[in-house]
Amino acid sequence: MLAFEEWMHTAEEMEWLRQYLVKYPLQKKILLVPSFAQGHQMLERIVRSGQPLVNVIVHTIESLILEHTAYQLHREKVQYADSSRTYWLIHSLMHELANETDSYIPLDLIQPGVVRLMHQAISELRMAGVGSHTLQIDSFLDTRKGIYLKELYRRYEETLCDQQLVDFAGLNAFVQPSREHVHYLVFPHALPDLISKKMLEKLAGAYVEVPDIGKPFYTKESGFPAERVEMFHVSGAIAEAREVFRRVMSRQIRLDQVEVVVSDYEQYAGIFYTLSYAHGLPCTFAEGLPLEICSAGRAAMQFMNWVDNDFPIQPILMMLLEGTISFRKYDEAGNNSRWASYLERLGIGSGRERYDRLLLPQQGSDEAVQHLTESVRQVFQSIWSFLPDSASERWTVGSIIRAAASFVEHFGSANSEEDVKVAKQLRQIAESLTGGDEVYIQKDLALRYAKEVISNIRTYVTSIPEPGKLHISSLSSGGYSGRENTYIVGMDERSWSSGTRQDPVLLDEERVRISPALQLSVDRMQQSRLQCDATIGKFRGQVTMSCSCYDPLDKEMIHPAFEMLQTYRIKTGNEEADFTALHADLGEPIGYWCSNANDALDQGDRWSQELAGRNGTAGWINGLEAVERVKTMLSHGRRASLARRAKRLSQYDGWISRVDLNTDRSSESPAISASRLEHYARCPMQYYFSYELGLWPKEANEHDPSAWLRPDQRGTLLHEVYYRYLYEADRDREGQILHDRDKLYKITNEVITKFADTVPFHSPFLFEKECRELHEDIEVYYKRELGCSDRPILFEQELAIHGEPLLIKLEDELHIRMKGFVDRIDQVGPHRYRIIDYKTGNPNKYSESSYFNEGTQLQHALYAVAAEEWMRQSGFDEQAVVTESAYLFPTVRGQGEQVVKIQNRRKELAYIVGLLLDSMRSGVYVPTQDKSKCKWCHYNRVCGPHAEWMEEKRTFEENTSILQSLLEVESIE
Repeated sequence: MLAFEEWMHTAEEMEWLRQYLVKYPLQKKILLVPSFAQGHQMLERIVRSGQPLVNVIVHTIESLILEHTAYQLHREKVQYADSSRTYWLIHSLMHELANETDSYIPLDLIQPGVVRLMHQAISELRMAGVGSHTLQIDSFLDTRKGIYLKELYRRYEETLCDQQLVDFAGLNAFVQPSREHVHYLVFPHALPDLISKKMLEKLAGAYVEVPDIGKPFYTKESGFPAERVEMFHVSGAIAEAREVFRRVMSRQIRLDQVEVVVSDYEQYAGIFYTLSYAHGLPCTFAEGLPLEICSAGRAAMQFMNWVDNDFPIQPILMMLLEGTISFRKYDEAGNNSRWASYLERLGIGSGRERYDRLLLPQQGSDEAVQHLTESVRQVFQSIWSFLPDSASERWTVGSIIRAAASFVEHFGSANSEEDVKVAKQLRQIAESLTGGDEVYIQKDLALRYAKEVISNIRTYVTSIPEPGKLHISSLSSGGYSGRENTYIVGMDERSWSSGTRQDPVLLDEERVRISPALQLSVDRMQQSRLQCDATIGKFRGQVTMSCSCYDPLDKEMIHPAFEMLQTYRIKTGNEEADFTALHADLGEPIGYWCSNANDALDQGDRWSQELAGRNGTAGWINGLEAVERVKTMLSHGRRASLARRAKRLSQYDGWISRVDLNTDRSSESPAISASRLEHYARCPMQYYFSYELGLWPKEANEHDPSAWLRPDQRGTLLHEVYYRYLYEADRDREGQILHDRDKLYKITNEVITKFADTVPFHSPFLFEKECRELHEDIEVYYKRELGCSDRPILFEQELAIHGEPLLIKLEDELHIRMKGFVDRIDQVGPHRYRIIDYKTGNPNKYSESSYFNEGTQLQHALYAVAAEEWMRQSGFDEQAVVTESAYLFPTVRGQGEQVVKIQNRRKELAYIVGLLLDSMRSGVYVPTQDKSKCKWCHYNRVCGPHAEWMEEKRTFEENTSILQSLLEVESIE
């Protein structure tokens, strides 16, 4: 509770109010203020002072007039249209005008900003008492603008009358003198225009009291304690907010005795919210926070962005993983991670039709997957039902907001009370936009309007400060809390100054001609400046002013506001002081981190104190030892980095202790694929991350909007065509294929149709283009097969006996279990065969001169052994010999080329496989010898330039014995 002596030193308007309440303790009093928050804060301060408070009501001019005229409006069946309703009415009428004539504002220029300006102009004219019938066209510098505005205004008035609506200015006709004896206490800026004043005069008569208060801070009458003001400047807005928190905490000031008044509320409110959340310092926000701060707000805005960008899957995945939404309404047993993983694997990309095509039950999938598919399909069917017809290119703003409201209600995660409030507000806005004022406009424009509308929703609005919490307010809402400590933040010349830009619809010269009640831009600027100065004049107790002297975005220095200099002059008594003197007095700007031992806000500040030079003169000390003492993992990391640069091989290079691997020389070893051995030969370290540690790259089927099929899908499609054509082909008596182009193209089209059903295309043009390219590839394949004299006999053959991997013998002591599929096996002679592997890529790396290619091309040789063994063990041909392996490139890109590898190097194959297995057992998992491969590797951020550092290690003599097996493989072509 404020002591009486303290109360006498409070702001002038508070003292005036206190005296008035003492004078008229029991009579009814109406406090007329610009905002309810201002009035309630003033009354709360009076109650805290011990002053009795009886029969006092807080009103704004709008709430007062609405309360007074409510019965009259009801009796005459007239509905009040607030500013939001009249905005959409103006929007509708502008479209009506644009569709009728050669309009001054054509249809393509009717954008949210233009509608806002026209709405503001008509509102100002009405509140200045200027009707459409008195508005003269010759008052405008541009006659066409005058004609347009007059006609728009006329239709606006007619529409209000026809729809039995009344806006705020129109309430003047319904105001009657009050029969009650009421004292009306009107505070500055509560009556901003002529009609407001007239309505109060009609209502209150002679009972209006207007105190002469609100003196600028630089006058003695204001009582502003300039001599006690503290000042500081910083190197950025975030640093400024951090310094405020530092001072509050280091001085042990109670949070509920601090108010922070900011110049740029939108910028600073977000900064203070982030810091308060990070440091556990509770704050209240007079004007709330942006919609996206709460979960429901993020869901609504991301939903609109999702619709606007043609339904890309990524925002849905992000909302699921962040917990912003949930599909539990349709799948109670599921969870966000499972739903996100499933959707990601589908490779939807974007486009509504891709969801419908890909969210279909897959034949052969287990019951759990089918249930998941059905649940997610129902989710999106529900979402589609919220949205307007997908075939329509013209939507209404209301339909989009209704869809967003339904989306939040059905799928939003209500994690707090604010989420419930936002969902309710969305529904209220959606319902308010249902009616005859809705206009069908282009989808993208409707979405722009909708985003702008819901962005005005504020969350965590706490207009009245709460106990135990620091209060953040703006220049227009601040100064009424009565707290003992006030920080005025953002007092730089950019944020503080107000421009003199004229209204582009009603220019100053036109305003002078139309009515003296219309405010000019110069008057508006002066009023804004005086209001700011008067707000500062209200502050008492300890006041601290601050500004940022540097803009990191534009990389420019910023000067303090002139008001800061004025305060400095009063404080120092030096009326001649300039900005140079102020800068000198402020000293060096405070940075993001603080090295003052008494003002640490967080761990970063404490590290700055630890690493700063003693007495502030020695600069920064070498803090490596101190950091590593606390963060031991950083010490290990530095040790690893140094070891990787050294010549001697170490565990940090991928040389680990001998381990039990998934391969050995015994006949009981688990199965290993050729691709796995090739993987190790390409890069042992990548192999270790993948196979031994299980750190596989994230499975995500990313959709390329510039293509229908991904490369792997294209390869699968062509493989299916090749398989079906040969499998279904007719043969002659000798078993040779009877080729049939028509049949091949029929199969191709059937397979394309099948893929189109499961992999929807985003663009018909791209689909047709890729179909042509696929037919060109098939033509290459067909011509290649026509010239083939061998007899294809087996296709997509699994190398297994009774479902078990094959045990093959490479040499007496080396047996391995093989698994895999062979694309095709051709018979080239009696008991003689060739295996074929289809490739749809570039044939350059499969040259005939490079047989094993440093161990990275083993598949042709291993599959030859395995296929031969399979034919013998299965009884297909007990005398089978695979004489050749071939890589076939039956596409336009591969030009039908076939790279043949004669299978006559079995001993060498066994030797290479043995070396690779020995290298694995020795724990050698070093980076690749070809550092160019690192560019496209998924693990390149982990390894960095490790492959480059390994070049010298490979030739260092002490490492030879360890790397011997691997180096020998790398030397074999």
